[in-house]
Amino acid sequence: MIKLDTSENRAKLIYLGIGSNLGNRKNNIDKAKFKLSENNILILRESNIYETFSWPNKKNPKFLNIVLKVKTFLSPSKLLKVCKEIEKNLGRKKNC
Repeated sequence: MIKLDTSENRAKLIYLGIGSNLGNRKNNIDKAKFKLSENNILILRESNIYETFSWPNKKNPKFLNIVLKVKTFLSPSKLLKVCKEIEKNLGRKKNC
């Protein structure tokens, strides 16, 4: 019997938005991209970097933002878990 691919076994194309507004913002984005690749998340393309005001309080430091097109075999919940772990490892502190 031939086993058909399920959605868990197929590569998925995902768009991830990454941003940083503290410390060396560009370096933080580069570290996040490296950590994604360490978790077998292949970066296919990336946008230019954009600087944006913080929201809702524009008095907070500005963000650098980028969008990545990635390919992964991870399920959405596992991908979210990996992304949250990367944030934690890079020093993000939740404020709520």
